[in-house]
Amino acid sequence: MMISSNRLLDYVFTKASEGDVRAKITYEYLRPLFEQGEKKEAIGRKLEYIERCERIRKAIMGGASYSKEDEKMKRNCERGIVRAKEQLIKMQAEYDAEYGE
Repeated sequence: MMISSNRLLDYVFTKASEGDVRAKITYEYLRPLFEQGEKKEAIGRKLEYIERCERIRKAIMGGASYSKEDEKMKRNCERGIVRAKEQLIKMQAEYDAEYGE
């Protein structure tokens, strides 16, 4: 049986709110770990987005046919890369400050 981390955490929280002491201890232990994992995954997704945009941009620049749509996609990717890199720097700084990695 597969269960998502959010569903598991919700279940443990429900048990803890019903008065289960072990569930409360487990919830207090797991919640920060899950939050850290979510932040790490968000950083990974941002890196994947940057890499994907860079591949698209390179493919368009190296392509034989070049249409208006290609030019629009290239501009969007270039702007997206700039914004994503700024967000990534902020996300990484917050993660490092909070978790010291």
